Amino acid sequence: MLNWTQKLTLAAALTVGLSPLATFAQQADAPAAEAAVDQATGTVTGKIVLPDEVPDWFHGGKLDPSSAVVVLEGRFERPPVPFPDGYKEMSREEKAAWQNEFMQSEAYKEYMAKMAEAYNNRPRIEVKVNADGSFKAENLKPDTYMVTAAIPHANADKSRLAYHSWASSSGKLQVLANGNTDLGDMEMELMNIVMPGDTAPEWTAKTYDGKQIKLSDYRGKFVLLDFWATWCGPCKAEIPNLEAVYKDFGGEKFEMVGLSLDSEIDKPRQFHEEHHSPYVHGYLGEWNKTETTARDYGVIGIPSIWLIGPDGKVVARDLRGEKLREAVRQAVQGQESQALAN
Repeated sequence: MLNWTQKLTLAAALTVGLSPLATFAQQADAPAAEAAVDQATGTVTGKIVLPDEVPDWFHGGKLDPSSAVVVLEGRFERPPVPFPDGYKEMSREEKAAWQNEFMQSEAYKEYMAKMAEAYNNRPRIEVKVNADGSFKAENLKPDTYMVTAAIPHANADKSRLAYHSWASSSGKLQVLANGNTDLGDMEMELMNIVMPGDTAPEWTAKTYDGKQIKLSDYRGKFVLLDFWATWCGPCKAEIPNLEAVYKDFGGEKFEMVGLSLDSEIDKPRQFHEEHHSPYVHGYLGEWNKTETTARDYGVIGIPSIWLIGPDGKVVARDLRGEKLREAVRQAVQGQESQALAN
């Protein structure tokens, strides 16, 4: 029996040959063909299926299919990356150097703004899931969609549904005109989710000089956590920004901790011997083998940067660039203003 993602692949492969609209459009005049495309729609059905057993590491609440949603997101046109002349002929090291420089430039901010605008304007259809896990999306314009089924955290950002949900499943789908695509069972994968207002999970890490540190050591301060690794280009590109934020705000009320997810402690240790950073650094262990902290926080991509409050609760997550600086500024200066008022 095919699983739902295999069904999607098969449907996409057969689309060109089986779609009656394709043949019709070739034979009809252009205006009539376009009108037919506008009127023809497709339907998608399926059913979400939760795991039979909940693992010990999962800290979520009740997994109720009736609180789930299914979202179908259409394609959007990405802005072209302003690669320099001769980029294809560059060595791997030269490309990495250009990427690091580009990610620190105004051109990168402009590129990401265009990317965000295109993404936010993409087609997006949200479908409610029935109590038995079944769902039906109707009147869909023929296109390729990313379909995501999820049981979201109460404070989930809808634009990041797959990252802010206790259970999810996703894949690409080709919707055919005047046809029904049955996804069958969508098996949901569980993930811990920690959102602003939640208590940040405790962790313990080893510093590069052999000491042990833990989150509770910083209770009473704001602490910025940066999950990163030496093999992660965007992580290293963010370090100058982190250092600048620490220089401006680090001290009695604010601390910063880099948490390495490298396979060996020698890799981040050597990196910081060559590129010293003024804030605290610790080693957690290889992401998917030895350490549970990334799983407790629901980290599935790095850099993953979090701001934790003096009370141990999450203030903000998914911080990068100016968003990072602004979150720290508001937190630290807000606390100072409150202290003066009292």
